[in-house]
Amino acid sequence: MPDLRETLNALNNPRLIDYLRWRYAGESLLARGGAIYPCAVHRAPHDQREDVESVLGCPLDAHVPAEPLVADDALRRAIAEAGRDLANLPTYTLRELHAGPGQALNITCAMGDYFSMLDTCDALEWEIARHAPELTASDAAALRAFDARLRQRLRVHELVANPARDGRYRSVALAVSCVIAYREQEQWRLMVRRRSPHVAVHAGKLHVIPSFMVQPATAAYAEEFSLQHQIFREYLEEVFDLPESTAASDPRYFYGDARLRFLRGLLAQGKARLYFTGIAMNLFSLRPEICALLRIDSEEWSERHRHHPPTPQDRIALNAEFAQDGGISDIGLAGDEEMQAQAAITPETMVPCGAAAFWLAVDLLRELDEQ
Repeated sequence: MPDLRETLNALNNPRLIDYLRWRYAGESLLARGGAIYPCAVHRAPHDQREDVESVLGCPLDAHVPAEPLVADDALRRAIAEAGRDLANLPTYTLRELHAGPGQALNITCAMGDYFSMLDTCDALEWEIARHAPELTASDAAALRAFDARLRQRLRVHELVANPARDGRYRSVALAVSCVIAYREQEQWRLMVRRRSPHVAVHAGKLHVIPSFMVQPATAAYAEEFSLQHQIFREYLEEVFDLPESTAASDPRYFYGDARLRFLRGLLAQGKARLYFTGIAMNLFSLRPEICALLRIDSEEWSERHRHHPPTPQDRIALNAEFAQDGGISDIGLAGDEEMQAQAAITPETMVPCGAAAFWLAVDLLRELDEQ
């Protein structure tokens, strides 16, 4: 079995961007700082930005679709052989991405599971990575020949017209990349950290916090189908290392946590706001991430959680998904070049959809500051 990280590093082949632009010519790839990222970006319409739940098309189909899956378990076996922990938990999955001029930006969803996501979505990224060294030119003939080698991807394209928006025949698990931006000494700072070398995918790359799979923690699938609810739970888990309950029956089991009560108080007082900024589709895996911004205007948050925590539990303590010696501090809002210098944000160093969420948040912060 090929080495996991070495194989995935092949995704840095710059000609792969030419392939994605050719294969997904109708999608708008993220371009920033002279670089193009391997993800298509759909910005949230202005009238949806403060309605974070509007991205989740309702009602949820609480069943697993019955169609056969285009699947390959090679990546999952490679992850297991690398000693990474995997758990097959339920997921919310994309059935269709609705995007276009004059219409709401949202996703209709059903249920799936994590292993099926690995076998039908991240396996597509693995397939490209394994063949990436073979792509040595970017002319039309070379791109067509490369495309012909990607048999799993070809099968998906045979079954649906545009798998960058259509989730049939796969288990397209949703994820969220939420940027926490907080005020400190009258400056915005954005939370970005390096992922742990021990996580299953995108190990060692920069990502925003919190970033997570959209999954129910209880059997109340419909009740947990809420972007705000998911962000609240992962905020506690990733920022304060609160373990997710494996035995809770009440989906609101964490709402009594003092750290969440404090944040919800800021939101209720208008001292913080949660925004939907867009949807980023990773074109390697054909899996989407909902992008969001938690904008904390009051410096009370920084005082309480960074400088003068009233209890040890109130101090920020990132969970094991992020490297404890990540080598960067939070990024101050500035010009693009200065921010890239602070954290070396490039397509090679940052999780693709995390980069999309970061830049969408930067643009919205600047726009709101100008108002």
